[in-house]
Order: sequence, then structure tokens, then C-alpha cells
Amino acid sequence: MDRSPVAVARARTRANGLCLHNVSFEVGDPAELELERKFDAVMGRYVLMFQPDPARMLAGVIRHVRPGGIVVFHEPDWSGMRSMPPVPTYDLVCRWASEALAASGHHIRMGLRLPATFQAAGLPEPTLQLDAVIGAGSTAAESMNFVGDLLPMLLPAIEQHGIATAREVDVDTLADRMEREARATSSIIIGRSEIGAWATVPPTPPS
Repeated sequence: MDRSPVAVARARTRANGLCLHNVSFEVGDPAELELERKFDAVMGRYVLMFQPDPARMLAGVIRHVRPGGIVVFHEPDWSGMRSMPPVPTYDLVCRWASEALAASGHHIRMGLRLPATFQAAGLPEPTLQLDAVIGAGSTAAESMNFVGDLLPMLLPAIEQHGIATAREVDVDTLADRMEREARATSSIIIGRSEIGAWATVPPTPPS
């Protein structure tokens, strides 16, 4: 389920191309859609960070899960990005991206809010797992591009909120600048934290 008709159309095309006939897609708000049956699981990735009220969204979504079913969400924490020795351009890119997302009203530390959000939505305390992209040497560029590739998409917000100018960002040379600096200092690059949380829907209380 997705609010974007474009995203749903693309997903349907990919599923058809892979002959996944047991997969279906719906356009709409998953917290408000009414469905004919309950499901064994609900999963979301980079969903709650974009919601004005993540707990309300989650509470609406878990209506679709049967008692004993599983709820799994994967959200980022943008505070963990760093380089050592410092790569100035990469560190700037991380700050620009984080500030642009936060200024646009998004929850850039949603991963760390998952336990409280699950419990506010009526779920038990979830199990958690944290992963992060990390690279050095030949893999440093791939790790840096994990956030650098977002800059063209975030550039309008970066300029709108006065975070940086298009000239300062210079998206056409950004990847080369980061890679050159990282190679010069043999730096280790750490990306944003990726946090997963999962819990089982409790049994329906007797009426």
C-alpha cells in the first residue's frame, strides 16, 4: 500500500515482470484503508519517519494484522553518520541532508523512536536490531554515495530552508570530491544507522 499512484504503478509493473501473481498493491493511506481480511504480518520501511504522527499511523496499520501476527518496521537514525579521519565534504553532505529532512518536518531519528512508537500504538516492547553502512578504501565511495545520491532530490529543500546553495552543493562533482578526500586520508566512512523493530500483535481481549 502506498499513497503514491506512481509508486504503486511501478511496483505492479515490477511484480508482473517477475511473475509474482500472489502480490497485489493498493493506492491509499494504509492506516485508513478498509480491507476484507486480516494479514499475518505488516512491514514498513522508511514509512514512519515521514508521518506527522507516527504512533497514530502505526495504530491504524496494525488493525490489518491478526492477533499473533507480526509487525516489522525499519527506520533510520541520521545522527550516526561520521568519518575518521574526517572527510569534510562527506560530513557536509550528511549535515545538509539531515537538516533538509528535519526542516521539512521529517523525523530523522525515527529509528530510535521505534520502541516508544510501538508501545504508544498498543504493541508490546519490540525486539531491535541496528545495522549501518561502513566502508574504507575501495568501498568508501559506495558508502558515501549512500547519502550523496540523495542530494539532487533534497536540493530544493536545502535551498528553500537556507541550508546551502546549489553552487555550494555542486551535485555534478559531489561524488568525485568526496571520494578524493576519503582516499587522501584513507578514511573510514560510516553511514546512517538502520534500525529494525518487530513485535507480535497481542491477542484480542475477551468481550
